[in-house]
Amino acid sequence: MLECLIAADDITYGALLNGGPVERVPRRGMIVHEFPDRNIAMQTVGAPHLWSRLTAAMERADLETDERFATAAARRAHWPALMAEIRTWLEGFDSAESAVGALTGARIPAVPMLSPEEVVNHPHLLAQRHAFPEVDHPVHARSRSRPRHFTSMASP
Repeated sequence: MLECLIAADDITYGALLNGGPVERVPRRGMIVHEFPDRNIAMQTVGAPHLWSRLTAAMERADLETDERFATAAARRAHWPALMAEIRTWLEGFDSAESAVGALTGARIPAVPMLSPEEVVNHPHLLAQRHAFPEVDHPVHARSRSRPRHFTSMASP
């Protein structure tokens, strides 16, 4: 499943492995928040039960009744303002582990995350799965290739 999730990202790993720029912006509704020890990823604006859980965990009932955030569509439409509120709350945690603990304790999807560079260099993916083999490339010399099942709209 891990390799399938990597392959589902149709731009990041193709760019990283071929010397291109890596976009580091998640889609609306997802937050990647940086802590000194690690980044975390969390889901925020989807199902109504997630929203009520998040506002309860944040102890921010005012956000749940705020017209800008009353529906999933409204939360996406006002994403910059909502993201600022959530980030302010996350900054109250001293580590990624404590933030993930609070979020998962509130039944909100959240995980510590690896950077694309950490994924490409992960020992399990390299040694056990051979997910990123090295190949000769006419422009970039010898480099790691995309997994053979990976396709990208950005590449010819």
